[in-house]
Amino acid sequence: MSDGKDSFMMFFMFRKAKHIFVFIFLILFLGCSHSEEHLIPVTRMVSGYESANSILTDRDLTDFIIGVAEPSCDTIAGVYVKDKLQLSITQQPSDQPGFVSTSSGTVTQFKYAAEHGSIGLLAHNHLAGSDFYKIETDDEIYLVYGDGQTKRYHVTEIRQYQALEPTSPYSSFVNLSDMSRIIAYDELFADIYGEDDRLILQTCISNQNSSSWGRHFVIAVPEKDERNEQKLLLGKSK
Repeated sequence: MSDGKDSFMMFFMFRKAKHIFVFIFLILFLGCSHSEEHLIPVTRMVSGYESANSILTDRDLTDFIIGVAEPSCDTIAGVYVKDKLQLSITQQPSDQPGFVSTSSGTVTQFKYAAEHGSIGLLAHNHLAGSDFYKIETDDEIYLVYGDGQTKRYHVTEIRQYQALEPTSPYSSFVNLSDMSRIIAYDELFADIYGEDDRLILQTCISNQNSSSWGRHFVIAVPEKDERNEQKLLLGKSK
């Protein structure tokens, strides 16, 4: 029994030491840094990453990075907008392209968007998607990767569409800013998700006693003026 207890305590202390190491390493690094099918759901070292210097000025972002980081994983782990949202990211099951997480504080990466070169993040409007309405044009959105890297995006536009079949992922749509024509779901998918390296946050619009009456899209593009290949090394300890 004593050996089992000692092993448990050693494991606990190891896990605690790992997180302390990650926190200290990130702070020190920041301190030293210098400058198929389409549907619309019902809702490593990579160039172009944000420099650590700008992250240093935002303690909330630094804390968020530490909170979602998994040093052995380089997939997208979180999305952050200053004073507006801090959400973790989960993946869709491979055979469920319409899946949207029902966990609070979580958004879902859209598989089909990734296959077409863009990044789509989905959330229900009664859960994390409600935060998407706080985002405005010209806001900055940070994607946080599991290995500590970040990539900064700039919001260029916000679009809203009425779904003619609100509960169907294959509904046709009407653009609320131009209601002169009906848009098929595959056409809307190509228009929203078909551009490389674009970031889209999607949720539903509630109206007329329907929680899925329409679709709300926040569209952002990578910042081009401060791209940097610096990496927030969190280290790997097992």
